[in-house]
Amino acid sequence: MHLKEELEKKFGTNCFEYGLFYHYENALRFELSPPQSSSRIKSFLTAYNKAEEILNDIFHTNKSFTICLSFTGEENLISNLTFFKNLKDNDIAIPKQVCYWTKIHKEENPELEFRRCFLLFKSDDEDILYKLLWGSLAKDMYIFPRLYFDVFIYDLKKGIIVQPYDDRGMDIIGTDHTYMQNLYHKFSKYLFDYDMKKMVNTFE
Repeated sequence: MHLKEELEKKFGTNCFEYGLFYHYENALRFELSPPQSSSRIKSFLTAYNKAEEILNDIFHTNKSFTICLSFTGEENLISNLTFFKNLKDNDIAIPKQVCYWTKIHKEENPELEFRRCFLLFKSDDEDILYKLLWGSLAKDMYIFPRLYFDVFIYDLKKGIIVQPYDDRGMDIIGTDHTYMQNLYHKFSKYLFDYDMKKMVNTFE
């Protein structure tokens, strides 16, 4: 089965969408950086350490990772030179075997529509999680290296999707309610207060 189809069969067709937390019932949203901090470096390090702790708990036995990178670009993959330069700057290697597709992201105002590109692949790089995490959290903080695209990390066996969207937070989606409930209780101190009502209703 095609990797994209395998993911959609496991998680549904929303598994590549923005704001995963709002597309799934078994969903957690974590607040990473302090809401008010005078230190950009301290905010980033706090965010990174929290996210790393959670990812280590989920992926500590993984030897390979399923990754989707989403960005605004061109229909032809090799035409996305800025994207490939950003990968190189972050020391992220892409395997030869990948799945690539694009779609037009619709907006109410047609002038705001854009082409959204998706690059899906498996990686055996044990450090790729930390490279992607660093780059995602650095995205809006002018800390380098940083990524200019969205990151989705999948574990088909556990039924987990992780989306670190920037230093403010990270979404985790799961098909196994008990597993997600355990994460909810284990990392409850990091959960986003703003979205607690939905999480309490799901996991309490």
